[in-house]
Amino acid sequence: MHVLHAHNEILASRGGIVAALAGLLPALREQGVQTDLASIIPWKEDASASPLHGPHLHLAHAFDPVFGFSTELRPIMEELARESSVIHSHGLWFFVNYMAYRVARESKKPHIISVHGMAQPYIQSRSRMKKAPIDWWFQDRALQRAHALQALVPTEVEDIRRLGLTNPIALIPNGVKLDDTPPPAREQLEEQFPALKNRRVLLFLGRLHPKKGLTHFLPAWKRANMGQHDWHFLVAGPDEGGHLAELEAQVATLDLKNEVTFAGLVTGDLKRAAIHHAQAFVLPSHSEGFSMSLLEALGARVPILITPGCNFPEASQAGAALETPATEEGSFEALQQLLTLSDDERRVMGERGRALVERDYQWEVVASKMKSVYQWCAGSGPKPNCIVD
Repeated sequence: MHVLHAHNEILASRGGIVAALAGLLPALREQGVQTDLASIIPWKEDASASPLHGPHLHLAHAFDPVFGFSTELRPIMEELARESSVIHSHGLWFFVNYMAYRVARESKKPHIISVHGMAQPYIQSRSRMKKAPIDWWFQDRALQRAHALQALVPTEVEDIRRLGLTNPIALIPNGVKLDDTPPPAREQLEEQFPALKNRRVLLFLGRLHPKKGLTHFLPAWKRANMGQHDWHFLVAGPDEGGHLAELEAQVATLDLKNEVTFAGLVTGDLKRAAIHHAQAFVLPSHSEGFSMSLLEALGARVPILITPGCNFPEASQAGAALETPATEEGSFEALQQLLTLSDDERRVMGERGRALVERDYQWEVVASKMKSVYQWCAGSGPKPNCIVD
């Protein structure tokens, strides 16, 4: 079986879908599914920096850095579609998604769309002046005519149905590749970020975007950590839309310069060191699809603090997470509880998280489910148990 994937981004700094594809595509190939990825790249960007870089990545130059319009993309996708049994597009509202829809229709190949959290009311309502014309142009029809849609979590099934869509839905989460090799020494992390020396680390790992909830979390951090200088908040992730400047100004106003470090994008060994040497992980988000960073933290036995917007109740049900409303007061109360946990209590939470990931969220488990959906859509397999009508 051969599957053509399509997404509008390839760089790690552009969000969790790239990280998800970097895990899913190799896992599918290990299960005998040939995969190609069609995407776009602005003229001045370097594709070799992408975690998706390799012979299975097929790029078209984009003339529009926002929508991703490219005259090169269609012939690339048409050629790849000839060898493909299924076309699987990721995300909504970009030119790549339009071409996946068109090429699937014209080649009469089944089309699967993974919405990756974009059906959430919070996301649907943002930038409506830009999204509404695209919905009218193609996106509504593409969703309605898709052979199946993928939801990452049960709440995403509800979001999809709220849009009036009646397609079959494959309920399949993201996954993670567990790495048990020894992490880099903590000294490497402290050398890069000296403020962490002799401090416990609370880690945030993700794009710096208003939906991530840091603006309500920082005042809660000041209140909860007041007078306790054995914890430090490490905020790791790339800026998006200038939000970093807003957060830095807030840190200055709250007099938190000695309690918060903005690390920028961390990758490779430095990212592994940050995750493995953190004593706790926080994602105070208003809205998530299904966070890759949460899975990475749990896989590294790090207890997590989350909100309902993270769509991961399984973590708190397993005793691996504290869940709080995405408000300053809710964050403050959860932080008071988190910061007073003993090392042994945090260790127990971490082991519970690791067990949860081992059981349900390894990429080989996820890829097996996705393969069964491809076979069903292509008419070569039975209806999988993960399909929600």
